[in-house]
Amino acid sequence: MEPVLIFNESKLMILGILIGIILNLYMPGNVKAVKADMRLIEEDIRVVLSILSKDMTHNRKLPKQTEQRLKTEESEQIKLTLQTEQLDRAKLSEKLKEIDIHLREALSRAYDNMNNTLLRDTRYYLQYFMMRRSQFTILSHIAEQVSLLTAIPPQAQVVALYMDKIREQFHEYNNAERLLEELRQIKAAFKEEPNPLTREEFENRAVLYLLLYDLEIFLSIKKNFVNNISLNDINTYWNIEI
Repeated sequence: MEPVLIFNESKLMILGILIGIILNLYMPGNVKAVKADMRLIEEDIRVVLSILSKDMTHNRKLPKQTEQRLKTEESEQIKLTLQTEQLDRAKLSEKLKEIDIHLREALSRAYDNMNNTLLRDTRYYLQYFMMRRSQFTILSHIAEQVSLLTAIPPQAQVVALYMDKIREQFHEYNNAERLLEELRQIKAAFKEEPNPLTREEFENRAVLYLLLYDLEIFLSIKKNFVNNISLNDINTYWNIEI
């Protein structure tokens, strides 16, 4: 092949590469959509935490012996309570399905954003949604555990209030360290509690311990995410002073 032809083909190849780079630079990004996904999923998870917190201290069935002793008007109130419980469980199930769908869509957009961005490293968004996906798996298991409660032991109020605190502090910038420290204190206090007196109390107390274990994993996932991102990513994506 003649040198002139080689030179012309090289120029065409270089020109094609440059055009591709320019088109990539001017290709509209979807960062706004990705950030909207982040806020949506955070709000979805807050809703689930709120439902679970309320469910732990309300809407529990009474023992059959107690139900039989209740007056008719009180029995009607129980029916209304159980109907409310069913509505809450339906809302919880629907919200968990929504989060699953939103996470799939968000991960897809994060992949597209990473592949279409040439001069910036946007893997942070992808890592963020993978972290939330891991938390969602644990949250689904927490929902299953809460549904196993058949009564409300005194310790349930403590766990419910703690879950509500997680909801209040649930956002992108929280490293969860203070929440984990408070969880350690709750677990230590539980160890000082008197032993359960009945089988039902024992079973419900066991559920609470499993909930605390799952909550620790849930928060540790976020802590590990924050610990593994670079200072540059924090300065770039968090937009806050640290």
